[in-house]
Amino acid sequence: MTTDGTPTGTQATLQFFSKEEVDNLRGGDAPTRSEEEDWQANREELVKANENRDWFEVLRILVYLSNKDGIPEAYKAMAQAAWLVLKIPAPVTQVTLIYYNLLVSLTPKHPAGPAIASLANLMSRHRTPDHPDRELAINQAGQMLHYVATTLDLDDQDAFQAFVEREHLNDPDHFLPLVMETLDAMIRGDWWFDHHLVQEALERDATQQSA
Repeated sequence: MTTDGTPTGTQATLQFFSKEEVDNLRGGDAPTRSEEEDWQANREELVKANENRDWFEVLRILVYLSNKDGIPEAYKAMAQAAWLVLKIPAPVTQVTLIYYNLLVSLTPKHPAGPAIASLANLMSRHRTPDHPDRELAINQAGQMLHYVATTLDLDDQDAFQAFVEREHLNDPDHFLPLVMETLDAMIRGDWWFDHHLVQEALERDATQQSA
């Protein structure tokens, strides 16, 4: 936890999940194997999920791996989860939670920190609008914007609004590429699933919908 009380790591990712969602992310009961053994076992499960083109299972495993704070490559799982959750029709609560964890990990002082909060805010209002926990997701995205404001000492609404305008945080054409570039930099080409197939399916669906 940071000095201002903001949760970090696993705590940040799990604090808003229901017990059932937490159990699903953790893969059920806590493993008795070592952290390294559990990491390897889940990497193998990730390979299987990728072979089956089960992108929701891939996402679940990536989120689980991203919470392995003692494993050096956990940040790659976090980045890949953040990429994938945008590309598949995952519910809004998963989007905001994954991006909340990403923001806490990178901190609002990272060049992409405010953009991450803006993307989460945008997604919270447009992804699965009929989701029963949509308001919770919107609230979580609002917390991210508040976290950015307090961390950057933007003490009043006028200062924050000026910052938003200066950084183009109301313009998805500006902040979305910044977030995606950051994820690419974190992943460094070391993809653990066939991301190009996900992208191709997304583009194919978009083409069919516009036809």
